[in-house]
Amino acid sequence: DPINVAHIQQNIRLNNLSNVAVKNLALSDYSGNVFFRQHPGGTGGEIISDGSGLKIKSATIEELSSRKYPVLMKFDVNGAESGALLSAKELLKKIPRLGILMEFYPKTFEGQPDKEKEWWSFLSDLGFQSLYLYPRGDGGAIYYFLFKGKL
Repeated sequence: DPINVAHIQQNIRLNNLSNVAVKNLALSDYSGNVFFRQHPGGTGGEIISDGSGLKIKSATIEELSSRKYPVLMKFDVNGAESGALLSAKELLKKIPRLGILMEFYPKTFEGQPDKEKEWWSFLSDLGFQSLYLYPRGDGGAIYYFLFKGKL
């Protein structure tokens, strides 16, 4: 979301941070382009498949972490969490410590309880523990903090 990117960049400048990287792109399970529709009346939005909206670059976690391993990541990818993290399996194995603040959408696995179990097993097998934080006010998502190693 261009508005969120501008806010984050302003906060980085105001706080004189030099160890933060902002990437204006969509995190996905593939590299290329996606279409983004901004939510009316606020920040945020969603990736859409009908070819309308703002065309933006997409990248995988592996691609973004080619030189340095992240220590903390924030995920708000509107239901694409599983694909984005699954595509980074090899990288996530290598990282000794990592925290992920994640907005999780239960509807992603609606009617597929085995898929949801596989998702949580995937994270556990990589050494992640999860901490339930709170549900979003509209009931659409649940916030979790995933962590591995000592933070």
